[in-house]
Amino acid sequence: MVIHQAMPIPGLNRTRKVWAHLPFDYWTSEKKYPVIYMMDGQNLFSNEYKASWNVDRALHQILNKSIVEHQSIQDYIIIGVEHGEEYRIDEYSAWKNEEFGGGDAPVFLDFICNQVKKFVDQNFRTRSERKDTILIGSSMGGLFVLYASLERQDVFGHAGIFSPSLWFSKDILSYVTTKSIEYPVRFLLMAGQKESQTMTSDLLELYDTLLEAGHADQDIHYDLHKDGSHHENYWAKEFEFALDWLSGGMTWKDAGVISNNHFRFDIDPSQYELKVFIHETIEAPSLRIFDYCHHRSFYYNLYHGVNRIPYEYWKDCLCSLRLNSGDDLIYSRRALLSQLRVIKETPTFEMDLI
Repeated sequence: MVIHQAMPIPGLNRTRKVWAHLPFDYWTSEKKYPVIYMMDGQNLFSNEYKASWNVDRALHQILNKSIVEHQSIQDYIIIGVEHGEEYRIDEYSAWKNEEFGGGDAPVFLDFICNQVKKFVDQNFRTRSERKDTILIGSSMGGLFVLYASLERQDVFGHAGIFSPSLWFSKDILSYVTTKSIEYPVRFLLMAGQKESQTMTSDLLELYDTLLEAGHADQDIHYDLHKDGSHHENYWAKEFEFALDWLSGGMTWKDAGVISNNHFRFDIDPSQYELKVFIHETIEAPSLRIFDYCHHRSFYYNLYHGVNRIPYEYWKDCLCSLRLNSGDDLIYSRRALLSQLRVIKETPTFEMDLI
C-alpha cells in the first residue's frame, strides 16, 4: 500500500512515493516488527512495475512454508522508496562520474534516515533499533546500500547489496577501506556471473576490501551465481536466502559451501604443504593462490581426493585462495596459511581469516 504519495526531500526540491508491505497479522496484533528498507520502490511489489522483485509474494511463500514445516518465523514491515527516474543515479551515488553524474547520495541518505524512517517509526509499530533495521538495494541501489550502511552504521545493522555498480567510481573501495567501524554490520554481497565482465571480480574485490577494512568475516557472505543475470527476476529468486542470512537465521557456516564436505583445507606444517581435499562432485576443480607479499600468482589444476601444494616460500604471507569448479567460482577467502587450523568438534575444515 502507498503510505505517502510525495514525501519531500529536503535540499533537493524533489519528492518520493513510499510504499509499505505490512505483516499479515499487523492489524490483529499489538506486536512490533523489524523493518526492511528497499531502494527502487516501484520495482518491488507485484503489479507495480513490468519487472518486479515480488517481495510480497516471497514473504507469503516464506510464511506458508513455515506453517507447513511448523516453524516460527520473523515477519517484517517492508518499506519501498521510489527511485527518481532521471535523478536515480545522482541520488544513489555519493561519488561523481563525469559521464553519468552522481554525488547526491549524502542528501538522499539524510532523507531516508530523517524523513522516511522517522515517518515509518512514528506511524507504524516498528522495532526501530539498528539491529532490527535492514537496508537492501540492487545495481545503483546496491551501491547506495553499501555507502549508506557504512555511513550510518548507527541506523542500519544489515545491508543486502545485490549486483552493486562498483564500476561507477574508482574512489568507492578506498572509501570502504578508510571508513572507520563503529558498529558491526551484517553484509550480504550477491551477484550473477552472467552480468558484466567485471561483476565477479568487482564483488570479490569488495569482499576483500571489507575484510581489509576490519569487518568480521562471519558478518559477510557473498554469492556469485553461475546463472545469475542483472535483472529483478534473479534478485527476486535470491530474496528468501538473503533475508535468512541478513536476519541472522543462517550462520556463516550454514551459508557457505565450506559447511559441507565438498572440499576441505588443512596444512602439513612439517612438510610446508597445503592439503586440499576435493570431493568427486566438484567438476574440473582448480585453485588460484595469490601471494600478497611478493605479488605472485599460482594456478593449480586439482584432482579428486587430497591435493598437496608446497607453500614454504610464502608460509608467512597473506594469500587469496580461490577455488573454481570449471568456470564457476565456488570459494574465495583471504588467509594466512600459518593460521590454517582444523575445527576439532566438527567434521568440516575452516581457516582463521584476515
